[in-house]
Order: sequence, then structure tokens, then C-alpha cells
Amino acid sequence: MMASYGLQTNIERRCRLPFRHGEVAVPSQIAEVVVRGRMSPELIAALDGFEVTTGADGLTRVVGSVPDQPRLLGLLAAFDDLHIEVVSVNFVDSTASASRPSPDAGDARRHPEQ
Repeated sequence: MMASYGLQTNIERRCRLPFRHGEVAVPSQIAEVVVRGRMSPELIAALDGFEVTTGADGLTRVVGSVPDQPRLLGLLAAFDDLHIEVVSVNFVDSTASASRPSPDAGDARRHPEQ
């Protein structure tokens, strides 16, 4: 069993790669990475700066600011290292991500009032 500290360190290391010589910074974009399945609370905590929601369809959406290509590639590499299947990567309008349903809304559809 992997300690949550190790997971946090691996995700941070993968997602916060420094610029390499010759790279040009581009304006930050909002990326949505859709993966199959649910994420553990430890993994969600390791994805600091990203909003994580799981829908009734069994897909998890990881949405957040991606300031450069190395950060996006680092996130995708971390998912690959953890054998998490990436379904799609989409760049979204920042106003569109604000209108998404909350994670509780998806859970309410799956779990009617008890």
C-alpha cells in the first residue's frame, strides 16, 4: 500500500516540472481530464489546485488551470504511472467550468434519499 505522502510527492513532482531551456510560457488554460472510475481521497488530495468530480456515468473529471504543456504532460504521466485510464483531455472555457454541477449533485442521482 502506497503512503499518501509518497503519492502526494509523485503527483507534485510530475505536475510541477520546471521550464526547460527554450520553452515559452503561454497563458494558463483550463483543462478537463476525464478518467474512468473513481479516485481515492488520497489521490484527490494530491491533485491540489484541481477540482475533481465523479459523475453517475462512472467517469471522473479533473479540472484545473494548466499554465504550460509540461504541467499537463506531468499530470497525464502521473495518471499513467498509477494505471488510471484517461478517456479524454479537453480545454474548456473558464466560465463553463464554473457552471458544472457540484460533486454532490452526481452522488444524489446515484443514491436516492435514504
